[in-house]
Amino acid sequence: MSPSSYAVRAMLTLVAIFACAPALSALAQPSHAPGGTGAVGGCCLFTASGSLTCIELTQSDCFALSGLWQGRGVPCTSPNACAGAPVGACCIPVGGQGQGGGPHGSGPLPRCISLNQVQCENRGGVFHGIGTVCMPTTCPPPPTPTGACCLAGGACITLTAQNCRVQGGVYQGDGADCAVTPCPGAPRGACCVQIHGSRGNSGATSNCILTDRVRCNIQGGTYVGDNTDCRTANCPPTQPLMGACCTAGQCTVTTAQTCRSASGIYFGDRTVCTTTSCPGAPTGACCQSTSGGAVVPCAIRTRAACVSVGGAYRGDGVACQSVSCIAPHLGACCVPLSGGGHGCVQVRSADCTTLGGSFLGASVACPSVQCPPPCPCDINGDGVVDLADEVAFLTLFNANMADLDNDGDTDQDDAAVFYSCYPQGCP
Repeated sequence: MSPSSYAVRAMLTLVAIFACAPALSALAQPSHAPGGTGAVGGCCLFTASGSLTCIELTQSDCFALSGLWQGRGVPCTSPNACAGAPVGACCIPVGGQGQGGGPHGSGPLPRCISLNQVQCENRGGVFHGIGTVCMPTTCPPPPTPTGACCLAGGACITLTAQNCRVQGGVYQGDGADCAVTPCPGAPRGACCVQIHGSRGNSGATSNCILTDRVRCNIQGGTYVGDNTDCRTANCPPTQPLMGACCTAGQCTVTTAQTCRSASGIYFGDRTVCTTTSCPGAPTGACCQSTSGGAVVPCAIRTRAACVSVGGAYRGDGVACQSVSCIAPHLGACCVPLSGGGHGCVQVRSADCTTLGGSFLGASVACPSVQCPPPCPCDINGDGVVDLADEVAFLTLFNANMADLDNDGDTDQDDAAVFYSCYPQGCP
């Protein structure tokens, strides 16, 4: 079939399939020049499911995804995030009376206001969808709060404040947990607690106290049972105190006695290796976390010193010049671009999934990966060449925005580029 035949067939089917056009609106946005800076800011995007989300990206990465960049250093949590995006009904908890009627318990009641999805979520609200409006029943009142209720005899059950008073109990407050709320008069019993012994202690002494179940839980102990006795509880023995020990440049956690027996240096009880630098320990490149930007600084440190500052140790003897330091929670993500093909952005794994991309691993840098090359006829960037791409191309073509040959205009040459690729698709 000739290219002109494909164009005729596409035109005839365009009207029947034009219901898909809203999903293509993002493709018709004008391109933006890259920002050229590594600083990040909030980027507002619509996901494949149609929901609005905000991800902190560089300006160039945001524009490549046809997003609305909020500005350098502006977080997604900004009160006016994604201003101009479509709004809908948002239920926000506030004090006093809400739409659901009069007071309901002591918790906050929801109020309905029109916000976009990101602004709603930033305020802890529940978004009801784009275009929804606030009605008297949009935001129902929250459930009545419950908490620990101490009954006569020391028993504790979870009830509402009103039901607790009906039972003759003493309400301990909204959200109070019976597991950590001592009640007067509660029965006592043996509680096995883990108390470290002295340095080098072989652990022959039992650790048992008499208390109630709740106080035993608070101390991290194991409650043997009501009215039990420490003499028959069979609690495990104490454990010796341990700490960081350096031997031959390596750090292990052991007792002071064992450390000195190995001619090591003991750094004190309850010290840990992650904050201990052993003399003579090997060093290497350490990618250190920062609060801004996808690229993080590199310094030469020991493994323990690197971990102590929240860094990622790249190996003994590794030089900073030979590594690309990416924030540990970020990684390379190949995402479909509005102009076709794929681009690479540094985002979290979950954000990459939201964008419909392929996450290539945490701390993986974009310069070290190659995303799939552009496919001129995969207009919607979904990896499949089909009728939806014809509809997308014709929509862009009619809007003079289908410059596939990058010559600055939209004409028959661009149609030739598309239809020379369309019949066989892209590899």
